[in-house]
Amino acid sequence: MALTAKKPFKAYEPGAALEQRPLKQIMPSVTTWKYVQNQFAVCTTNNRKRMQQIIADHLAKITPGSNDAAAEETLPHVLEVLRIRTEPLAEQYNAAYDAWLLSKGQWKGATEVFTHKMGKELREKLSFWDARVQVVFMKGSIVYRRLLPYGRKAFTKGSYEQRLEALESFKQALSAHEILSSVQQSIEVFLSSARALRNQQLQLESQVESRANAVTALCEACTTQLYGNLGLLMDTFRTRPEAIGDYFDLDTLRKTSPGEEDPPAMPYIDRQGFVITGE
Repeated sequence: MALTAKKPFKAYEPGAALEQRPLKQIMPSVTTWKYVQNQFAVCTTNNRKRMQQIIADHLAKITPGSNDAAAEETLPHVLEVLRIRTEPLAEQYNAAYDAWLLSKGQWKGATEVFTHKMGKELREKLSFWDARVQVVFMKGSIVYRRLLPYGRKAFTKGSYEQRLEALESFKQALSAHEILSSVQQSIEVFLSSARALRNQQLQLESQVESRANAVTALCEACTTQLYGNLGLLMDTFRTRPEAIGDYFDLDTLRKTSPGEEDPPAMPYIDRQGFVITGE
């Protein structure tokens, strides 16, 4: 393969047309200027709980008469403007965050009940059903193998949907043997309960996801509002910028690591029935 020589780099000449200048020479990257970085977004990206702390602290400090820094230079109406435009958003965020936490708690409870149903309780039921079948059909016989071709593994391995389907097949196979009708009825009762628990768990899973999206959207709105408030305070205290910090929780704003969400990440069951750890 033939090699072609690279074109020599042509440095920018002051007299050249603007269109010929490299973009980086026309204007510096805005990411290098710290003042355009929204620190409120940076410290809450992976920890939404921090927004509750930051905005609550900010509201308390912009309440007229609550901050000594406002005594001389901050006009009372400036703080009132900040409060009026921030307070409703804070209330919406707190309500959404609390609703999300409630959903996560309900989802966790429903998940634990369902996994217990399909774990310990199912294993106990299988021992009983298997024993009843062996009273009529010896283990290893042709009929026994037709009823339980894979033994108990089909009910304890694979996704939860696959296990429920295996139970349904077992129940249908028993319909040809009236002597085992009581076992069939027992399986039907178990299936009905397990499916109801599964549906509830999946509905709560969707609710958690929906409410998490609402929290994310409102958190982003709060970071934008707080960034705007910072700008107004910077203008108000342009001759005494050190006073701006009196209106924010600087200790929390300096945190950039994810930290621990409230509540912490917990295992859950996805729609295929596998247990996953994390958010």
